[in-house]
Amino acid sequence: MNSCVVAKNPFTPPDVLRVLSQDKEWLVRWNVAENPSTPSDILAFLSHDMDSWVRLSALSNPSTPYGIWIDPWGRVLP
Repeated sequence: MNSCVVAKNPFTPPDVLRVLSQDKEWLVRWNVAENPSTPSDILAFLSHDMDSWVRLSALSNPSTPYGIWIDPWGRVLP
């Protein structure tokens, strides 16, 4: 099965999403960040991704924990 399909499925178990959040392909990580069932700790991890689309999706996910801030240039602040 395609990793992107698994990553965006809201019924994918958190342990599988955790593995997919470290995939080398940005599109797989983006789908994990977009998934409404992704746990907040994984979203916090993805908010520091090297790909800006992944970061933006993680920060836009309603499950992302409060306290993760971005500056006006889109960089995640510590």
